[in-house]
Amino acid sequence: MPHCFLVKPNTLLFPRFLYLSFFLSLAAAVCTAASLEKGFIQPPASARPWVYWFWLNGNLTSNGITADLEAMQRAGIGGVLIMEVDQGAPKGQAPFGSPVWRQLFQHVCAEAHRLGLQVNMNNDAGWCGSGGPWITPDLSMQKVVWSETNVEGPRHFEAALREPEKAASYYEDIAVLAFPTPAGNARLEGVQAKAAFTPDFVAPRTEFPEIPGEQTVPVEKIIDLTAKLGPGGRLDWQAPAG
Repeated sequence: MPHCFLVKPNTLLFPRFLYLSFFLSLAAAVCTAASLEKGFIQPPASARPWVYWFWLNGNLTSNGITADLEAMQRAGIGGVLIMEVDQGAPKGQAPFGSPVWRQLFQHVCAEAHRLGLQVNMNNDAGWCGSGGPWITPDLSMQKVVWSETNVEGPRHFEAALREPEKAASYYEDIAVLAFPTPAGNARLEGVQAKAAFTPDFVAPRTEFPEIPGEQTVPVEKIIDLTAKLGPGGRLDWQAPAG
């Protein structure tokens, strides 16, 4: 047989519970406010600022590391983010990732622990790409470079093309393209800078002059000669008239 359950609410328990919760919340708010005020007056170690610590091209010494960290600790710094950079500095005695470099990094961690500092590190030797002794030039960050050779046809051209600039003694051919010289031997001024391949300053512009059609190169006039490029960058090609 089904049963029926009758419940009589306790009219006193609910209001008392509300009053208790209110006073507990009020007490917590007062404690939080006091803690925040104290934290502003005497910030905890976790609130101390961090700094970037740039290591210039392996120029590291244990004495220099200790002096830097002690100065940071005196200034109220809480931690460092190490970034190995070059910036044209002469090469030091501790190349990134080398045994000497790793020993000095262990020294960093030991000294930071002694001084109550924290240590973090960028994952590379550079600004935006992984690096180290295990990264050979052909695996590193690269850019597109080029050279130009003027040829007057018709003629049989067989010679080594001028090699573009190298970086870390590394260069690899990608393609060889031929195209007719535009009228008046026209060239875009500052083309390297516009391509962001050189440090030349290029003022921002919103309008560009219209280039006459005869000074441009139609896409269909561009000839891909990559297959005709031999060892040593030698090109063997029957150049057409022009």
